[in-house]
Amino acid sequence: MRELNTSPENTTVGTGIRNHQLVLVHPRYFLDQSSLFGLPGVHFVSSVFCVRVSSADPQTVRQRTRRNSYFLEPKIGLSLVVAQQSESGPRIVSDTRVQFLDGKKSSYKTDTLKTIVISPTLALSFSGDVEIALDMVRSVAEVIDTGGSVEDMIPKLAAATSYPDRSVQFIVSHSSPDIGLIKIEDGLVERDLKTTWIGDKQGFECFQSSRLSQDSFRTEVHSTLPPAARLLSIMRTAMRAVVDDSSVPSVGDFCVSVAPDEGEFTYLASVFIYVGRDFSVSPGENIISRMIQPVHTGGYAVSIVEPEQPGTPAMALNFPTARLGMLYQPLVFDESQIIKDVSPNDFVEVVYKQFGVKLKEPSIRSSKST
Repeated sequence: MRELNTSPENTTVGTGIRNHQLVLVHPRYFLDQSSLFGLPGVHFVSSVFCVRVSSADPQTVRQRTRRNSYFLEPKIGLSLVVAQQSESGPRIVSDTRVQFLDGKKSSYKTDTLKTIVISPTLALSFSGDVEIALDMVRSVAEVIDTGGSVEDMIPKLAAATSYPDRSVQFIVSHSSPDIGLIKIEDGLVERDLKTTWIGDKQGFECFQSSRLSQDSFRTEVHSTLPPAARLLSIMRTAMRAVVDDSSVPSVGDFCVSVAPDEGEFTYLASVFIYVGRDFSVSPGENIISRMIQPVHTGGYAVSIVEPEQPGTPAMALNFPTARLGMLYQPLVFDESQIIKDVSPNDFVEVVYKQFGVKLKEPSIRSSKST
């Protein structure tokens, strides 16, 4: 695997990066949103495509997808969800991959969120059969919307995990650090858990192996973070290792993390940059813009875009150089919604106009809209 030239005379990595969260070891780089604070702007210009516009009313779409699910056959990819309590509430990480019964790998049109923010204080995670899981997630959301409690749905969630030919598991998380996690699997309900997981056993073993084998650099970086932030950073790194591991086919695509923000659940922003070719950095040069390379070189970048308000059951991905976006709104749509030919600068506005979802700005943006 190629490494970048990151010798002191060729890099200014430390400048403007909080808590040293920018990791430079191999051609894969993971940055939390806070890592970009204080850095110069990222500048690039890319080509133009066509925007697909949908004017369907969200409530109508929700009703239609409930009656005529996009998933016409069971999806059995186990996936992986790991949750752990902290002094500031649960930290939850998961992938987005969905697989078909015939074993085909999913495309970007069939992945979905595995942890859904139901309300500011409630999140429901699943692994296994997507059709059953999403139906149950939407049922829980409807109960909460009408003033009910998730406890009213625990027996139904347990019953859903008991189907002999359709495997599904759930984790119920409350935003309070004083309420334990709830795991529901094989008809059984386990309460007051400090940590738990559901999904692919091999994937979890890979997760644990990565979690326990952090290199000295990451260990030093994590030691500078507050306990809850350190836990989430370690969990994110471990989940990304599983996503990148081809020997665990049911876990893949993207790592999504959920945690409370001032007591309310939200999807957390982050940036992933894959560097397709070697490069060097001169003193004073903007390293982030150099890392973001054209698609034809084999590199790409993606911003995980969080909602404007905590408690919103939606998040998005934005691919700046490809001028592509994906909106996840699992209470309305089974699959991610693809938005083409959109500048990262215009992405938030386009999503709001098409779907009525308010997002924060992507972490990586162009110098101007094109």
